[in-house]
Amino acid sequence: MGLFRYEAVDKAGRVLHGAMDASDERQVADRLTKMGYSARAVYPANQSRTVQTAVARPQPTSSATPAAAPPGAPVSVRSAVPLSTLAAFFRQLSTLVKSGIPLHQSFVDLAAFTRQKHLARVLPRMRDAVQSGQKLSGAMAAHPGVFPVWATASVWAGEMSGKLEIALEEVAFELEREASDTRAGGLWWFITKLTIVSCVIILPLCDVSSWLNTMNTSLTDIITRVTAITLRWTPLAIAVTALFIAWTSIKRVPSVRLALDGILVHVPVWGNLHKYRGLARFLHVLDMLYTAGISPGTAWDAASLTVKNNDIARKLKAARVRHPNVERAADLFQSSGVFAMEDVGMAEVGEKSGRLPESLGQLSRIYEERADHSRAIGRAWSISLLITSQIAVSGIATIIMVYSYFVKLPKGLGIDW
Repeated sequence: MGLFRYEAVDKAGRVLHGAMDASDERQVADRLTKMGYSARAVYPANQSRTVQTAVARPQPTSSATPAAAPPGAPVSVRSAVPLSTLAAFFRQLSTLVKSGIPLHQSFVDLAAFTRQKHLARVLPRMRDAVQSGQKLSGAMAAHPGVFPVWATASVWAGEMSGKLEIALEEVAFELEREASDTRAGGLWWFITKLTIVSCVIILPLCDVSSWLNTMNTSLTDIITRVTAITLRWTPLAIAVTALFIAWTSIKRVPSVRLALDGILVHVPVWGNLHKYRGLARFLHVLDMLYTAGISPGTAWDAASLTVKNNDIARKLKAARVRHPNVERAADLFQSSGVFAMEDVGMAEVGEKSGRLPESLGQLSRIYEERADHSRAIGRAWSISLLITSQIAVSGIATIIMVYSYFVKLPKGLGIDW
């Protein structure tokens, strides 16, 4: 037993200072938690607070074991938690970490206000994991259905570089941006699905002459025939609707996700957007790790997992597999096959001048600008394509109806124009 001094925060936000006999810092933190306080610092009474604290900022580590990456898990599989909810979780966790609140206490505080079922289920387990000494990235990796691999890898990189709170903020930003893109794209996707389903039912009704020629034209007969046609095509419309709904789950299957990412990078405009965003993220994390003094190989392995496209992440990882002993960034850039020669040249210059992190930061900003440009072009193309398709479908329906009413129908009724 020994005497430990502590600094804690009560529920009203007041900062308290005191001393307590305990076996170690963790026991003090646990007791404070049970008393309703959040420990901000715990240190032996005979040492300065700056020497040892229970909530000190994480120091850089060169751990080469990526607990952040479950083997074979696609980096881009989306979380079962809504993007906006997950973004809010990381934003709040970042705020608590910056305030000096221990991670296990942060999870206690967050669990009290979390209503999303998947997130609420894993928070107590994560609290226990970090309280037993496990790193946050390891606790997240145990729940890949909640925390995407790229997000877990970003936290792992933050832990290695000693910038955990910054990494949490960046994950929150990425999730918020993805949620914004999903909302914008979801509106147009809903309109497209509605158009397809409507066409399955409505277009067969447009050619009225095909069934008026073979029957009397009484109102009762018309209603009966329309009802029969509608019922005949309704199962197909239901099947199409069910397929759209099932697609949300199907695209989460790892093999399907891998195939989709491979196709996505070759889609005009939007493929460039995902490629540029992925490389910008990779370069930013690589810059952060290099600056923190992490070995080039470990930095490359960690950064390659933060890319949200599996095809690009696989190529980056393959560069290290092919050249496990290569430490020069320029050689790995060239081997990956995803960077232009100008990018390889910039990395080469950065290494020769001893300013590689600065070169990586510049490249990251360049790719972000390219991504923003591609996004603007992509949205313009998407809106144009949607409008064109709506006009085309409406035009086809109009042509069928006009031809049916004014050409085929009169002939069926014996009327000669």
